[in-house]
Amino acid sequence: MAVGLITACNIGRRQDSYILIGVLLPLTGEFSDNGLRALNALYLAREEINARGSILTAKDNDSAGGILGRKLDIFVLNDRGDPEFIIEQYYRLVELGVAAIITSGCSGASIALVEEMDNDGTPVIVISETVKPNTTRSFYYSDFGVSNFVKDYFGSFAQMPMADAAAAYTSIMLLTRAIEKAGKTSHADIAAALKSIELDTALGQINYEETENTYNNLFVIQWRQ
Repeated sequence: MAVGLITACNIGRRQDSYILIGVLLPLTGEFSDNGLRALNALYLAREEINARGSILTAKDNDSAGGILGRKLDIFVLNDRGDPEFIIEQYYRLVELGVAAIITSGCSGASIALVEEMDNDGTPVIVISETVKPNTTRSFYYSDFGVSNFVKDYFGSFAQMPMADAAAAYTSIMLLTRAIEKAGKTSHADIAAALKSIELDTALGQINYEETENTYNNLFVIQWRQ
């Protein structure tokens, strides 16, 4: 199942005028609510970036929108929240040559992907609280801009209904800022630029932390309190 305005048949032509981000989300099955919330957030981010430009250029009133003279688009595949199927879908995105990949908010599927994926160079941001931080590079929220009541009610920020949407939106913003900063869309340059980015958001500051990492271009969105 592919979702969006593009198909594999015309993706090559579209890359001439669009920067394509691949996305894996559970759009059916037990975790589909999480996936659909994240999908809506990604579409919102895409619209904002194409209208106003990336985070670095959004304050420029003369900005025509988009990134590096191109528009942003996303190519979404349903991973079903399935630990085996997500790996198949991941390699479909790699073969399509997307600039980067954002993976499922379903922890079981994300963990399976991290354990099995090749270090092929594609920058990957994983939305998961349970991917081990000692095997990945992490972006994490700190100094949450949400009330103690909300955090106490849900038990942890990661359990809040909007958590998947917030992480998906943040992932796109991180990637677009990295692409803008790198000035190009090569995998190595995007990954290198990601390591130097911090963001202030309505939910708190996004910080970067580097630890030992088997996969050079793997990053994770995590929640810390």
